[in-house]
Amino acid sequence: MIATLASQIATFLSLAIFAYALLRGERTERIAAAAMLVAIFASGLILTSRTLFAALWIVFFIDLGLLALLAALAAKGRRIWPAVAAAFQLIGAATHAATALDLRIGGWAYATATWICSAGVVLALLSGMVSLELRRLRVRRGRSRA
Repeated sequence: MIATLASQIATFLSLAIFAYALLRGERTERIAAAAMLVAIFASGLILTSRTLFAALWIVFFIDLGLLALLAALAAKGRRIWPAVAAAFQLIGAATHAATALDLRIGGWAYATATWICSAGVVLALLSGMVSLELRRLRVRRGRSRA
């Protein structure tokens, strides 16, 4: 799962973003980061303990759960990043389903698509954190000028 240098770097950066969101985020970011962490670890456990075909369906349902949570956060809030994260998550879930339904889809195509979707979800969370920090900075500057 994290056998290459690139995947190790991506994993480290993702974990750093999750930690940042858990420590500095508002409720939406903390909920999303915690759910993403749970989904990643659950998927990793499933992929190492099952046959590929069975694992694809289980991971598909894990991803659907994360998709539902991100969609709910997007529907409830006024910020755009949860909707972007949910869109990437939807593509990722569809990738699992497509691969499970058509085993002719190559392993590299599956791995690449899931990596891109996962990166999109994490980067959407990071963009939410950047937006949040910029908003906090504007508020602090407004208070210091008053």
